[in-house]
Amino acid sequence: MHTQRQIGLPGLAGHGRVFAIDAARGFAIFAMVVAHTAPYLRPAPKAIGSVEGLLNDVAAPLFALIIGVTIARTAPSQAGASVGIDARAGRRAYRWQTGKKGLILIALGLALTLAPSGVVVVLQYLGVTMLLLIPLLFLRTRALLALAAGLIVIAPGIITVGRELVLVMPALQYPATPFTMLLDWTVLGRSYQAVILLSMALLGIAIGRAALDTSRVLVTVLVVSVVAFLPAQVWATLDLPGTTVRGGYVEVLRETPLAVGTFAFIAWATHAARDRVRRVSRAVFAPIVPQGRMALSIYVFHVVLLMGVVAVQAPQNPWVAAWMTWPRGALIQVGLVVLCAV
Repeated sequence: MHTQRQIGLPGLAGHGRVFAIDAARGFAIFAMVVAHTAPYLRPAPKAIGSVEGLLNDVAAPLFALIIGVTIARTAPSQAGASVGIDARAGRRAYRWQTGKKGLILIALGLALTLAPSGVVVVLQYLGVTMLLLIPLLFLRTRALLALAAGLIVIAPGIITVGRELVLVMPALQYPATPFTMLLDWTVLGRSYQAVILLSMALLGIAIGRAALDTSRVLVTVLVVSVVAFLPAQVWATLDLPGTTVRGGYVEVLRETPLAVGTFAFIAWATHAARDRVRRVSRAVFAPIVPQGRMALSIYVFHVVLLMGVVAVQAPQNPWVAAWMTWPRGALIQVGLVVLCAV
């Protein structure tokens, strides 16, 4: 096995590719491309709309989770009681590398917002998440799990209160200043919030350290995720109170197990299952593994493509209905997804 370096949506320096991680990352970028092209098929058949909704909801938290898993597999060492001089230097270098890649994601994200694309760009939120991870990279696994649990409990409440404050203090969001941008990236983003993505990344580090190579643990994580997801999904389906709050408790308690369970299934099937199951699963996921290895390039490419599509639409209304009806909408969506996959 040879050493490879990668800069990707969840990328840090690699110590060799892990098929399961690339497969999960490939699935995440596929889900995000489908979600971003979904508006071109309206009204979508109910079954298709439901699948697109799940893909939309799993993509960003799954990316954040994979950031953590990648860290667990590539960090120079895990937290320990005593650390030698060489280990300390390795950790400093790794923190510096993580910070640089976070800043790269922020810069790319800002660049992709310079022209309309219809996409809420996630890169800057993932970049801020990586910056927030820097002091936490080498905590013990139990501390990471405790911190992730604390964020899951507390952060949605902070976000909900923040959204209420914005109604009476619009200066918290507009105009765009460094302060309002920081608030948007961390807690007030209309689609993503770094404090929530941080909890996913912390869970990812824990899974990467303790579960990735153990079939029994991955199956347990998958079962717990399904059990946790179902009541939140029922709540959201019934549109009960709190369902529409972005970053609120219903969304977080639904999307966290959705992303964790998705990763646990892919990792178990392609990495930790018995030989026959693993061979079949790898054959199934093999087509999206190359996309997982080029996730950042594909993400940027699909946003630029959507910029072009928006640019050629009717100037008075870039999202005119004619572009979103059958068969044109379906052809645009399928064409963009296929183009990003080849």
